[in-house]
Amino acid sequence: MPEVEVLPVCRHHGIGVVPYSPIARGVLSGKYLPGGKPKPGSRAARKDRRMMQTEYRPESLDIAQEILEYSSARGIEPVHFAVNWVLANSAITSVIVGAPHFVSDEIISGGIQTYLDPRGRGFC
Repeated sequence: MPEVEVLPVCRHHGIGVVPYSPIARGVLSGKYLPGGKPKPGSRAARKDRRMMQTEYRPESLDIAQEILEYSSARGIEPVHFAVNWVLANSAITSVIVGAPHFVSDEIISGGIQTYLDPRGRGFC
């Protein structure tokens, strides 16, 4: 698990880390729901192999649903939550957001301006 094994080493040695896909290929945007059917043409609908093995697993969708509920209750966009959660880690230098259907600058700036309470920072 990078959060436990790799990031502390990078932090210790002053190595910058720039992760990609902080919204987990759209899963953390609220676009995919547990038990729901993905929209036609989406990566999940196309059964993208990497996505099916990682972000689109039932347990990932369950966590994404919890994040969506947490965010919605606080008036936070789930994509802002996701970016803020990644950037809150002191080992992270920056983040790459490749969101084709969103404005990436808005996602990053919204993520930076979002405040996460201890419960929000505790999601993992």
